[in-house]
Amino acid sequence: MGSIDFLFQLLLPKDKKFYPLFEKQLKNLITTCETFETLLSSEVSVRIKLTDEIKILEHQGDQIKYAILNELAHDFLTPFDREDVQRLAISIDEILNILTAISKKIDLYRLVHITPEMIRLSQITTICSRELLDITIEMKDLRKIKALVGRFKKIGTLESEADQIRNIQVAKLFKEETDAIILVKNKEIISLLEESVNQCEDVADILHSIVIKYS
Repeated sequence: MGSIDFLFQLLLPKDKKFYPLFEKQLKNLITTCETFETLLSSEVSVRIKLTDEIKILEHQGDQIKYAILNELAHDFLTPFDREDVQRLAISIDEILNILTAISKKIDLYRLVHITPEMIRLSQITTICSRELLDITIEMKDLRKIKALVGRFKKIGTLESEADQIRNIQVAKLFKEETDAIILVKNKEIISLLEESVNQCEDVADILHSIVIKYS
């Protein structure tokens, strides 16, 4: 069997369980990202409600993750390697965990001033999450495999932007912020926002390795 046929058999099985669950997991993540973006641009009084919504979305994400892992434990046939299925489900869920942690800390720290850089980092996470969903959908169609290269590169470029934003803002904090408590709070939020983008790239790396493995 040629490599293309092999890829066709492994990446495009008549899978009615795992791909739909991954798509559902990523759609839930995108909703969480969008809610989180709204939280950052909202008044302090509105943030509590949105933080609660994000907690609910995280719980839904946990349920989807456990559904994937449960199927993995009971289903012999998987669309790709079992360890890749597990890594993918857990890594997507980790993005949700990070966003939930940030929303809780913003509430706990009574953070009043949300900077444009924080908002941009949240936007990057949303964009990356949408790209991850598109990648997952397009992986099922051999005719779109080549187009995935551009999506992986886009996520890599966005991660580099996020890294640069974090470095510049942390340096700025240490240079200009005279209140040590505010400095520590803002540094942690910025670092966690950048980590959410890093985690998106980790998910992209898993998907990329799956494509390479079977091509």
